Amino acid sequence: MAQLGQRALLGIELPALMDETVAIVAQTLEVEYCKVLELLPGNQELLLVAGVGWKPKTVGRTKVGAGLDSQAGFTLTSNEPVIVEDLSSETRFRGPALLFDHQVVSGMSVIIQGEEQRYGVLSVHTTRRRLFTRDDVNFLQSVANLLSTAIQRKRAEEAIIALNATLKKLVEAGIGNVRLLQEVAVAANEARSIEEAMQFALDRICAHTGWPVGHVYLTIQQSGSPRQGRGANGSEVVLFPTRLWHLDNERFNPFRQVTRASPLAPGSGLPGRVYASGESAWISNVLEDPNFPPDLMGFGIKSGFAFPVMVGKEVAAVLEFFSEQAIQPDVQLLEVMGQIGTQLGLVVERFRTEEELRQRERQLSEVQQVSQIGSWTWDIVKNEVRWSDELSHIFGVEPRDSFGSYADYLERVHPEDSDLAKQVIEKASQDHQPFEFTHQVIHPDGSIRIIHGPGKVIVDEAGKLLQMLGTGQNITERVKLENALHESLAMLENIFEMAPDGAVLVDDKGHIVRLNRQVENLFCYSREELLGQPLEILLPEDSRERHVQLRREYQREPRLRPMSISMELKARRKDGSGFPVEVMLSPLQTTQGTLVIAMVRDISSRIQAAEKIQRSEQHFRSLIENAQDIITILEADGTIRYESPSIEHVVGYKPDELIGKNAFDFIHPDDLPKVIEIFAEGSSTPGYTNALTLRFCHKDGSWRVLEAIGKNLLNDPAVAGVVVNSRDITGQRRAEEALQQSEARFRTIFEGAATGIAVVDLEGRIQVSNSSLQSMLGYSAEELRGKDINQLTHPMDVDTAKDVYRRLFAGEGDYYQTEMRYVHVDGQVIWVHLIISLVRDTNKAPRFVIKMIEDITARKQMEAELAEVQHRLLASREQERIRLAQELHDDPMQDLYGILYQLNDFDEVLKDEKHVRQMRDVHQSLQQVINTLRSICGELRSPTLAPFGLEGAIREHAEQFQEKHPHIKVTLDLIYDGSMLSEDLRLNLFRIYQQAMNNVVRHANATRISVSLVWDEEKLYLEIEDNGRGFDVPARWIGLARQGHLGLVGATERAEIIGGQLKVVSNPGKGTRISVMVPKDQESVRSWSAIT
Repeated sequence: MAQLGQRALLGIELPALMDETVAIVAQTLEVEYCKVLELLPGNQELLLVAGVGWKPKTVGRTKVGAGLDSQAGFTLTSNEPVIVEDLSSETRFRGPALLFDHQVVSGMSVIIQGEEQRYGVLSVHTTRRRLFTRDDVNFLQSVANLLSTAIQRKRAEEAIIALNATLKKLVEAGIGNVRLLQEVAVAANEARSIEEAMQFALDRICAHTGWPVGHVYLTIQQSGSPRQGRGANGSEVVLFPTRLWHLDNERFNPFRQVTRASPLAPGSGLPGRVYASGESAWISNVLEDPNFPPDLMGFGIKSGFAFPVMVGKEVAAVLEFFSEQAIQPDVQLLEVMGQIGTQLGLVVERFRTEEELRQRERQLSEVQQVSQIGSWTWDIVKNEVRWSDELSHIFGVEPRDSFGSYADYLERVHPEDSDLAKQVIEKASQDHQPFEFTHQVIHPDGSIRIIHGPGKVIVDEAGKLLQMLGTGQNITERVKLENALHESLAMLENIFEMAPDGAVLVDDKGHIVRLNRQVENLFCYSREELLGQPLEILLPEDSRERHVQLRREYQREPRLRPMSISMELKARRKDGSGFPVEVMLSPLQTTQGTLVIAMVRDISSRIQAAEKIQRSEQHFRSLIENAQDIITILEADGTIRYESPSIEHVVGYKPDELIGKNAFDFIHPDDLPKVIEIFAEGSSTPGYTNALTLRFCHKDGSWRVLEAIGKNLLNDPAVAGVVVNSRDITGQRRAEEALQQSEARFRTIFEGAATGIAVVDLEGRIQVSNSSLQSMLGYSAEELRGKDINQLTHPMDVDTAKDVYRRLFAGEGDYYQTEMRYVHVDGQVIWVHLIISLVRDTNKAPRFVIKMIEDITARKQMEAELAEVQHRLLASREQERIRLAQELHDDPMQDLYGILYQLNDFDEVLKDEKHVRQMRDVHQSLQQVINTLRSICGELRSPTLAPFGLEGAIREHAEQFQEKHPHIKVTLDLIYDGSMLSEDLRLNLFRIYQQAMNNVVRHANATRISVSLVWDEEKLYLEIEDNGRGFDVPARWIGLARQGHLGLVGATERAEIIGGQLKVVSNPGKGTRISVMVPKDQESVRSWSAIT
């Protein structure tokens, strides 16, 4: 983007810019093909005007359809970027032959916009299956936008060239008009603003024509973008009078004042007529023109003309002029005015384009900052070097200090790379070819930065060197990573090559792709003889076919297989001789597929030693049959003279099998040097005693761990030997090893778990944490170690966390689950689901706490959004209740009252007693209907809730309830609230109360109801209790819905919306109690909702 932006600003030819663009895009996105397609006139075909990677004679000749028979046509039709992952399975459009001829598989394309219509499509394609990312699309769209700006600028330049051609034609028509047109064109192009250009045009045209009044109307669209065109998208267009005027005489000031207050619609007045037609207009006498606004007559003006300022097909402004005399239309003058309008339109377009370019430059600067790529230009003629802000930042200098000479740049180059930089620049100066190099520079803080970037040389038509330009990217960190990777690879290569075992790397077809020198030594093959050969070349011929089947089975489910002596494996050398081996297999995932590393170990000597030991074991049994410990007497040379019978229980040998043998022959090779050292020291010192732990070979070939204590009694005539007391501690040692393995497995689970895990001591300090918890909270392992867990807990949840600890330590449970908030290192609140387990020792004393922490922030956000939806639904329902109550009260009830009053008049007319009784019955029925409607209105909206508060509304409802249901006694214990509670809180609590009372009537068959309303400093409690039949309350509220208690479900939702909790306690035959607890301060509830 930096390079293309610089090239676009330099104004190079459009074909050259497109060629550079497709090359850079293909290189950046790592694809084989890139192309620019231009939409041809008629909008039926697209021409490939620029591309890279395509076959010869494709660019400039190949056309594709602009409909659904091509990816480009579908892009234009859908009016959005199009990504194709697999062209062969594409169903949205038919791929053109161009793409299939080039074996294209994946690609993406975006639209190159134009000013009046779309220019075409920018596309990239690859023969590999690839899913392009949103970043790829954004980059390609940015390049398309840059091309769009360059195309519009080029077309503006072509319009200026066309205008100059028109000027030449006008020279023949009139030198004065031409001079006027030239003066306006020059001044407009040199103007610093659109207003300055318009004002000059007003003044110069008035001076040229001798007309005393000139004014500018600006086109304003009251909705939509003012650059959408006349009335685009149904927007209303208004011609608004500006402050730009030319008046030769102050007597026209009243005309200006009236005009300022007179915006015009399209078609109204002279400017409106010009706007509507898009062409110049002339009025010979305004007094005779029916379309001229009457308010603007009577100021001494008679004739007028106006012309539009055209930007493409858009009328951006209208310039109008008036004269005191009646003048007939001047066609030639109107033609000149039309040209001036076109020129002014180009000025408007230029300023708009420049603003867009400035915006592109700002975007370019942001792109450079993100990618750490800066740009530079070197004006060789002036010897002036300019850097972008990002390149200045990379070099560590202020942007205002980044202007200097070539010598200033060389001063910042590291001495080691100074000659390289000079040689590259000198070579480019001579051959004028693009260049690219990497070098070191010295940052002002003394650190070394590594810069990489391409550059290009600009020359004039004569080949004279004008300037150089290029980009520089800070690749310091990348080089460090590459060096570290190289060192790691070198280390791995050395480990692989110098391994004591043979190492063979095999591909998925079973062919050897790599081996180390130990393989050459083991099998007597050279490296060249084995590479590319099937692995079975290293096996005996009679087992090769079977091995192929085993290898394929392993490749279907590759896994780590350690070495094991339990498997008898044979290998074959080049000379045909065989030898026993152990093999470890380990799969390795690579970009080329799954490879398998086979570590091969020759175990010939070990098997021979094992066989020798096995033969020796036939001569030994246990020493002391009835003793746990073993008693052994050794000669001075280590020969066994006596073994107790218990030796057979420990190592499987009978005493006779060991007597006469040297004890050192049964000691593990790793323990033997230490044993010999201690025995030699002890045998030369009478009475010497020492203890040690050693491994003694069992008769079955396994090793037993013995704890031995020896004493030198060689000088004791009764013994004349070294006495050794031993006991078997193999089980103890295996238990220790099992514990170590268990800890290793725990560590693997601990580190690999997706859930955060922390081990916390009894004081609440974190001892160990896994990577998931570290990532969740933004801390490193070192930062978390020793940190008080409460420092990570949200302040509002610290008391809850401490209460859970108290319960655990009190033995109220082995573990607890809860939800609370933690605080990320950056201050962000994280909701977690917490499982806390207390680990105790064998004496049941607490040792430490394990916390399993799952991030549920996303779930909490969804719950909050659901709560908001419920709140809105309930609010909508309440509004509907209010509306229905008002309509019932204002319409049906008033009509019924009117009928009732009319019936009263009939009482005086009717004389027959029967008719009088019937009229009274009707009167009573109407009164009952009115009472019923009043009751319904009260249920829909309590008239006392707003003025008298929740307490007053409950009392009024209870009185009405008592009248309707005299068999149910209602007891109230209410605290006056007045207007202390919010309207939302009062309304929801009253609805919960109403629902509870209705449930009693419908389901409870109760005779008593008690209602209480109390509060403390922070919370409010509402309770409704009856002595009815009761019911079984399910564990979850969804169970209420399944049982048909939908009213309680709605009450639960209302309680949650106002930040409260609703609890239902009921048992069959024991009545029901509904309790609601909510915070009084609803601002806290709203703040809580915002947090969740």
